Amino acid sequence: MEQEKEWRNISSNSTEERAINRMKRTSDIDKKLAILAEEMNKDLPQKLDDMTFFQKIELHEDREVRYCLVILDDNLYFTESDIEVHRKDMVQKVKHTSSLKKFKEYGVTMAYSYNNSKGENLMLIKVYPEYYR
Repeated sequence: MEQEKEWRNISSNSTEERAINRMKRTSDIDKKLAILAEEMNKDLPQKLDDMTFFQKIELHEDREVRYCLVILDDNLYFTESDIEVHRKDMVQKVKHTSSLKKFKEYGVTMAYSYNNSKGENLMLIKVYPEYYR
């Protein structure tokens, strides 16, 4: 599944500028993350390709930022080996994606939740700070 579009166009320039300006008002990292998620969610949902929608960003405990994606093919399932391949790919993308710079600076866990249109979880991949540093 091609997700390069997701990484490049996660938010518009105006969204980034709004978030950065609001983030300057606080030194609390958790508040900064909440601002980033709130601003980025204003541009969502986004259609990434014919089968995938980027629905929203959620904040979870321990500085986990979770990207919630929906795959429209309700007959699609991932094997453990599929999930491992995707996990390795996601680690590399997080390492090398400049638009995730702020998240990486704050040492967040980047999580990617894939559900089908029925809401059934297909896979959850977490990229911990020790993986991308």
